Amino acid sequence: MYTPEKSPTPNAWAEREFAKIAAALNTGHQLTVLYKAPEKPRDGLLVFADGTSWNPGNGAGSYVYVSGAWVSTSFGYPVAGVGGAVTQTTSKATGVTLSKLCGQITTHNASLGSGDSVAFRVTNSTVAATDVILLSLASGGTAAAYDYGIDKVGSGYFDVYLFNYNGGGALSEALVLNFAVIKAVAS
Repeated sequence: MYTPEKSPTPNAWAEREFAKIAAALNTGHQLTVLYKAPEKPRDGLLVFADGTSWNPGNGAGSYVYVSGAWVSTSFGYPVAGVGGAVTQTTSKATGVTLSKLCGQITTHNASLGSGDSVAFRVTNSTVAATDVILLSLASGGTAAAYDYGIDKVGSGYFDVYLFNYNGGGALSEALVLNFAVIKAVAS
């Protein structure tokens, strides 16, 4: 904490100014929520976007201006409303649509034979072809019976594959998969 010393020769104006500086230094800095892009951004400018009226790319949150672009300062998506959930309706091959940066996909409980695989598309407008998709099994599956992953990423979608390597036969389970989009660029 900064506390200015009293000057040996009192000067009321200087004392007030030092008190203002101390007050500014001793309080945490809070970013003002912006509803539109700053008119003259410069490298290193840190802002907080409302995510609706002005969305630099990842919804509400803090961004820094770097080399002509706004870059999110967040890792992870701890803000309510950023994620979502969707359920397949007719089979494990049925595509789903969920335009969120993270969420859960519940697969259909259709049978998947031992040694068989299936793929489905997740249509997601937040995804760019250069992004990385993280995928994990949250629940619903027989332990150590499935292989799963991302087969392909493109602008507005990613493809998920499921493979049943359980030697005990077909499995008819609704799997719950967690996903997160990590924003990335190629250059």
